[in-house]
Amino acid sequence: MFSKTPLLTKKDFPKHVVLVPSDRIFYDEYPYRLDFHHPQYPHPDHNPDINFEITQFMKSCNMFWKRERTSYSSGKRSVYLHKHQDVLWLANWMASWITEIHGPVSKQHLAYLGDFDYVIRDKKWHGKYDFRVEFFLGSAFTGGYGNTGYGRTNTDRRAQATALSLFMAENYDDYRWSNKSLTWYYNYFYCNKAEYKEMEPFLLLGFKKEIGSRQNVIIRSQL
Repeated sequence: MFSKTPLLTKKDFPKHVVLVPSDRIFYDEYPYRLDFHHPQYPHPDHNPDINFEITQFMKSCNMFWKRERTSYSSGKRSVYLHKHQDVLWLANWMASWITEIHGPVSKQHLAYLGDFDYVIRDKKWHGKYDFRVEFFLGSAFTGGYGNTGYGRTNTDRRAQATALSLFMAENYDDYRWSNKSLTWYYNYFYCNKAEYKEMEPFLLLGFKKEIGSRQNVIIRSQL
């Protein structure tokens, strides 16, 4: 759906505006996000005149395919847009109030955004792991993403979690679980990809139906 999304290029925007490689398609619908350093009401630092001008400008340009959000921690107003031409128009007419624009900056970046096997982050998981595996302890007859966890008794689920935990402890040197208890329905296992791939054939022999997603981390600064 987003494979032909136009890319952001620095030459199209004022020099002070920072282009940030996005880490997702926002709300599964908007490839672009523009950040204004003027939050909306009821934020205590809101400026009604400036926000009114921004809003009226978007209305006058028929920018109705959008979404907005105010961050109370950072004090900014974010506008999410679907159309590249709207980004160009808004960014250049309202340039003095825009600080950052988030979106795809290369074809490879755009490919990562559309591939569930990759997660874009500012750093590796827990500062060291470039790979994660999602596990589900659901009904044996559903498998994969269909596992909800409600098809097993607590005793059965705990036994399977224990077996999986022991397998990982015996075969992986450097790893981390998101949930360290043995009563989870689903859990994330973090490790380094090279080590995971070495043991993956054996893991699939015993726990194939419990495995969900397998994802690589992409560091945002390298895009």
